[in-house]
Amino acid sequence: MPTTGRFRWEGDAALAELARRYLTAHAPVTLEDFAAWSGLPITWARRAWKMLAESGVITEYGALTTLAGRVKEPPPSSDTPDVLMLPAYDNYLIGYRTREASVPVVHKARVRPGGGLIRPTVIADGLAIATWSRGSGSRSIQVDAFEGHCRVG
Repeated sequence: MPTTGRFRWEGDAALAELARRYLTAHAPVTLEDFAAWSGLPITWARRAWKMLAESGVITEYGALTTLAGRVKEPPPSSDTPDVLMLPAYDNYLIGYRTREASVPVVHKARVRPGGGLIRPTVIADGLAIATWSRGSGSRSIQVDAFEGHCRVG
């Protein structure tokens, strides 16, 4: 019910809205990702997923879930990788129970060294290949490539 321009969510409606907003920001995800991110019991997360599924808001692809109508055909493959430099704490690196699909386990400690730290990361075609930081000069960037991912060409 609207009150002074804001919505007030309660009970199951609040639970479903939280899940919908999480999916908007993070999908495709798993049910377990949502439970870990929200801190809610898995039974509550399942209830939210069920409400969204029954209302047609989500589409499930195996274990992964996305908002209905959000999946597009992948772009044509290219010999040139899609490279991104993500800032520390980017949504791509947080908000999931695990990021094994994007950060190889062998390099996890380089991206997430502990103490809540998540380093700025270089991603190529969705996979973490390096971390980066500002060099000693304000106009330089230092890239620390993971073994086997540095190419000179």
